[in-house]
Amino acid sequence: MKTSLNKKLPLKLVLIIPFIVQIVGTVTLVGYLSYRTGRSAVENLANQLMTQTSNRVRDHLNHYLQIKQETIAVNYKAFQEGHVDVTNLNEVRSHLWQQATLASPPFVTGFANSKGENVIYMSLPEEDNIIVREITLPDIFSNKFYRLDNRGQKEQLLSAKTVPLDIRTTDWYLQAREKKKQTWSPIFIDQTVPTLVINSLYPIYDQSNNLLGVFHSGVRLRSIGSFLSQLKFSPSGQTFIMELNGNLVATSTQDAPYRNQSNYLTPLNAKNSDNPIISAIASQLEQEYSNLSSISERINLRVDVKNNILFAQVEPYKDKYGLHWLLVTIIPRSDFMKEIDENRKITWLLCIGAFILSIVVGIAIAHYISQPIERLNQASSDIASGKMTSTAIMTQITELQNLANSFNFMANQLENAFETLENKVKERTEELTIANEKLELIANLDGLTQIANRRRFDEYLKSEWQRHLREKQPLTLILTDIDYFKRYNDHFGHQQGDECLKKVAQTIASISHRSSDLTTRYGGEEFAVILVNTNIQGGITIAEQMRDAIASLKINHPRSEIADHVTLSLGVFTVIPNHNNTIEDFIKTTDQALYLAKSKGRNCIHFIQSDSNQEKKDKLSDYLLTSEIDDHEDLFDRDKDTGNEINL
Repeated sequence: MKTSLNKKLPLKLVLIIPFIVQIVGTVTLVGYLSYRTGRSAVENLANQLMTQTSNRVRDHLNHYLQIKQETIAVNYKAFQEGHVDVTNLNEVRSHLWQQATLASPPFVTGFANSKGENVIYMSLPEEDNIIVREITLPDIFSNKFYRLDNRGQKEQLLSAKTVPLDIRTTDWYLQAREKKKQTWSPIFIDQTVPTLVINSLYPIYDQSNNLLGVFHSGVRLRSIGSFLSQLKFSPSGQTFIMELNGNLVATSTQDAPYRNQSNYLTPLNAKNSDNPIISAIASQLEQEYSNLSSISERINLRVDVKNNILFAQVEPYKDKYGLHWLLVTIIPRSDFMKEIDENRKITWLLCIGAFILSIVVGIAIAHYISQPIERLNQASSDIASGKMTSTAIMTQITELQNLANSFNFMANQLENAFETLENKVKERTEELTIANEKLELIANLDGLTQIANRRRFDEYLKSEWQRHLREKQPLTLILTDIDYFKRYNDHFGHQQGDECLKKVAQTIASISHRSSDLTTRYGGEEFAVILVNTNIQGGITIAEQMRDAIASLKINHPRSEIADHVTLSLGVFTVIPNHNNTIEDFIKTTDQALYLAKSKGRNCIHFIQSDSNQEKKDKLSDYLLTSEIDDHEDLFDRDKDTGNEINL
């Protein structure tokens, strides 16, 4: 045992061990830093994509659901002003018929009175005509469906069925009676379609505070799921919406958010979904938040599902009518890690190559160093044994100098190898930075027309509004709509419709030559132009140029009622921002001008003069607004005397 403890290591091994340890540590550290940098960049990129996607979903819900609330607000206003007697079912039918004819599918509007009667007008994509569903006295349990002609008269009885359910006992009717104000119904399942449905509600009371009935407008939530499925933000990314009780509202995978139990449909809790990703995210939320309503701001989660890390972002969605949902966006890390893993493999191969090369060089150097030292040791032994050599000391001094030179040589090699690895890491980081910049550019650009999108419009208008507020300069907004574009699409098809949108967008964008002005695609066939430091006369001039330029394109439009080519209707409004007006008022007033241009024959420009008189401002703010779905041809009930029209 004493011999084992006193056993000495060979000189070459003593020299090479510290060198190997240093190389291994350096290579491991470089590899780890490279991996961590790539992983951090991936997570940041995923969070940015999820935020952008969540914003798009929020914008869609704001637009889509607001239409339903505005629909019943129009009905309530008509009742308040005495245009509709809700006790006269024929007057209600006439009002709802007019509303349905002006809407684009899908559109559902109805009225249920306190007697148990219910009239619903439906304009659905799968039907050629408007359908009315009626429940009338004396049999309030009989549901009759009629197809209507173009005058609103009953043309054909489609079906008649007995449903043992009093409409006054339904959850949505009871919700309206309980809230006593404009609100949303609980989500329920239409067992006949089948689909999830939510109703916008407005209860109607007489002067004695007796409930006369409820105006309602239905929303089929599967249309929200269709929108989610079109969001291509990641190869395997998913989005879904859930209620605070955990039930699914809509998913991008188009999985049914309900279950069929004994031929009866029931809501599906997200954690019970057959989709493992949705189920995992919902279960994680339930574990971390016992009460989902406590999620008051955007949160990020990391969930491991079958050895695949999921990045998830959860954001609450609320509106002033009591709606409270959770928007969930999910991106698997594997969607981004393929390229990162390849780069990491290359980095590790370079590290291993450098390590092997360093070991080979280290062994050679150790051998080169050990030989003169061994000779020096032999010389010392010879001297101890009495064999003296005059060259021993000189040899010793020379070899020590060679040893220092060799270490300097190795240090230089190691430094070069380290710099090479750092350059590789820097190159990969720069590539990721460029990718992020490209994504930011794409986020502000409309993919079809290649002009600025709605997100860029909102950001730029907010910025310019604040600047004009400080500088007291006029700010002009032009909203324009392609006349009868839905008919153009129906006649030529969506592909040629897209080409038409591109031509119109590029032509409009070429009108304003100032770099400070912004042309955007506002939505569908609508475009918006922000003109900074521009008065109403300047705005009208630009609008005239836009209208003339589109007309000069001579894009054939056989389905137009006003010309044989594509034309524009334009609304112009100018305001000097102050603390008594808002961006929303600015956009809404310009939208009113656009509506008036369309209502007076289209292919014209309409502008509204800005008036600081508070009484006129209040009158203007009372105008009613409603919008169609897809066609974007708005319905307003306004005082026409506030606007000015330019017919060209």
